[in-house]
Amino acid sequence: MIGKRCPGSIRRAAAAGHEIGLHAWDHHRWQMKIGTMRREAIAADIRKAFGLMEEILGEPPQCFATPAWRVTPEALDVLETFPFRYESDCRGHSIFRPDIAGKIHEHVQVPTTLPTYDEMKPAMVKFPGR
Repeated sequence: MIGKRCPGSIRRAAAAGHEIGLHAWDHHRWQMKIGTMRREAIAADIRKAFGLMEEILGEPPQCFATPAWRVTPEALDVLETFPFRYESDCRGHSIFRPDIAGKIHEHVQVPTTLPTYDEMKPAMVKFPGR
């Protein structure tokens, strides 16, 4: 519950002009179980996270980035019900709208090329003071 523990940091980042997006209610659950999660469970998780961020920021989060770049057609459908301007649910090199079985999703995807923390080699990770 990082958001609940650090609302001041999130508010300061937003006040400094940084865009604040939504990542997950439970990163690990999403990463490990999104392939088998039912639509209702996906919606419930996103609603909880969305509500918390809206409470912290005083406005809805503008974007969403899926944990571990794992997403399903059901998750994309659920995400479309939220007022995100865009999502970052995949890796790639240019923006696009997903076309899954002939259904074009409205939220633009902004892919990333950056590695996640757990993908970096431990020798590359340096902690100050250690």
